[in-house]
Amino acid sequence: MILLGIAIYSNSFDCSFQFDDFRNIVEHKNLQNLSNVKGWFNLDERRIVAVSTFVLNYHFNQFDIKYWHYVNLAIHLINACLVYWFTALLFSAPILQNNPITRHKNLIALSTALLFVSHPLATESVTYIVQRMASLAALFYLLSLSLYLKARLINKENIWKYLCYTGAIISAILAFGTKENTFTLPFAIMLLEIFFLQEKVVFAHKLNKQSTRLIALFICAAILIVSKASFVFFETIPPSSAHNNILSPFTYLFTQFSVILKYIQLLCLPIHQNLDYDFPVSMRFFEIRTFLSFLTLSALILLAIYIYNKNRIVSFGICWFFLTLSIESSIIPIDDVIVEHRTYLPSVGFFILVSSLIFHLCWNKNKFLAIAIYRRYYSL
Repeated sequence: MILLGIAIYSNSFDCSFQFDDFRNIVEHKNLQNLSNVKGWFNLDERRIVAVSTFVLNYHFNQFDIKYWHYVNLAIHLINACLVYWFTALLFSAPILQNNPITRHKNLIALSTALLFVSHPLATESVTYIVQRMASLAALFYLLSLSLYLKARLINKENIWKYLCYTGAIISAILAFGTKENTFTLPFAIMLLEIFFLQEKVVFAHKLNKQSTRLIALFICAAILIVSKASFVFFETIPPSSAHNNILSPFTYLFTQFSVILKYIQLLCLPIHQNLDYDFPVSMRFFEIRTFLSFLTLSALILLAIYIYNKNRIVSFGICWFFLTLSIESSIIPIDDVIVEHRTYLPSVGFFILVSSLIFHLCWNKNKFLAIAIYRRYYSL
């Protein structure tokens, strides 16, 4: 898995700084002084963890570009390992023990991680230096969830259980300080509880005490960070070089219905990728494209609810995709209505879904067909 990732990105180590790299890294003098911690916050106080990695990169390597790429690739490879561990933990949940597919959990975990490390849609998050923010946020997000899940799967009250809980909390705090899309982490924990750690849908008062306290702590931490944010996030964005229309919370939301479908298409068939899309803004909900996209996405959500008891892995994959995309593809206007690095964390749910479906439908009946499907994905 690691060798595959290195082989895929080995031709990118001499790629230069691009676009926002100059504003956020090259031209930001405060990053060039390791002792000027106050200056780091001037760049982006909400993403101070990611900014600190830029400071360290400059301190040790200045602008020698290959070292910046080495760090980005290392984060991506660590994420692939976390995807493997996280997927294996999901299939170790007691509620899935009677499911025949769980005997292939290590192969499914490996297949999921291989898809994650090799999929072309991750290119922007790995080779675009400043988008280390997306991959680093995913690292802490996945680590927090994996440690939480590991703690919940330890039956005995011992030191390892509490160390895992402590690690989950620390990782969550680091995630919150890396990128705002990680504020969905408390709800991701709820997904784990509902899908894999409870036999039936339950409310918080029926969860075990440690889980309830930890979820409450995560929610409080997220609220504390969000409370410091300005309502300027919800203000209308005037026309710019990225779009020719006014972006209000509603027009942005309407546009995201089509954007999310585009993300799904790119995950299924990654062709015609673009660093800077010219995507049409939807001004009204009842535009044909917008309304049909809304109906399609609604159908996917209803499908996740319908198959909850029949196939929790597939249902979880769909819910994970929408949850982890919700911050950046909802009612908070962002100048670029579509960028590929926003799919980095949501893609984990998609790959878990794909791998489990391939094994469920093909592995026992026709291993060669399953292998052929995987090879087709890797060759893309």
